[in-house]
Amino acid sequence: MVLRLRIRRFMCEDASCGRRTLVEQITGLTRRHRQRTERMRSALAEAGLAVAGRAGARLADVFGARASRNTVLRPVDALPEPQPRTPWVVGVDEYAMREGRVHGAVLVDAGTRRPVDLLPDREAGTAAAWPAERPGTEAVCRDRAPFFAEGAGMGAPTAVQVAGRFHLRRNLGEAAERCIFRHRSGPRATTTETAPERTEGQAPADGGSPWPAGHRFADRTRVKHATVHAFERMITELQGGRLPQWTEAVRADDLPSLPAFANGLERDLAVVTAGLTLPWSSGVVERHVDRIKMLKRQRYGRAGFALLRRRGLLAS
Repeated sequence: MVLRLRIRRFMCEDASCGRRTLVEQITGLTRRHRQRTERMRSALAEAGLAVAGRAGARLADVFGARASRNTVLRPVDALPEPQPRTPWVVGVDEYAMREGRVHGAVLVDAGTRRPVDLLPDREAGTAAAWPAERPGTEAVCRDRAPFFAEGAGMGAPTAVQVAGRFHLRRNLGEAAERCIFRHRSGPRATTTETAPERTEGQAPADGGSPWPAGHRFADRTRVKHATVHAFERMITELQGGRLPQWTEAVRADDLPSLPAFANGLERDLAVVTAGLTLPWSSGVVERHVDRIKMLKRQRYGRAGFALLRRRGLLAS
């Protein structure tokens, strides 16, 4: 399609004027010093937000707008940054720009489930500056990392800190895995013990368990199973008031690895109790962490934090 436009060009008769000519612009179609229409610039910006530079240039070539990767990214840089309202419940978590070496943080509005900012690092001072500049945050959903705990305490001292149930469930799984690993030789060590005989058609005791009641390994396995599922019920049913009884039961049973997990919970007892009681959680942040990983890998490490932040905020 070829558009032929007839526009007016005005001449300035003032000899001291720096602009000798003025060209009429068509609103919504043209802009000064632009080679492309506004719709084409918007299409290139959408391609840059979706798939970044090189892939965006290939995508633009498909719909007939041949452009280089820099041409695709320039409209992205020119887009205005969103100005979201200060969230009253904010979730925070870290992401890796270079795994194990460079980390940042993402802040998500728990109400709208949209990211509100990306931070260049995960230091406590950086995390504290964001809520300090935007008062009004009433709750902070976080993991139990010390830098986020310190940052939330400095930047929003009156806000309720809530432990993310996603991280609690993951920590519980890791503790249970270590506990099972400690008993990995249990079934092999007890295979020589004979189970009591049962007649044909008789259902096995203990719900079909291969080990009968009174078997040392079987009893400890049942205790571990019940302990882990009791904590899982606290997570799903928001029964944070039962946490002290659960930690006491774990210490009384003396199961491997689980007492260490319980000690870690008690060091951050108020935050963990809030996470097991209040409906807020940082699970929505994990979705954006995964999305940031995808955006980061599309760039193959060649673009900086500025482009990652802009795509993370605008492409959501």
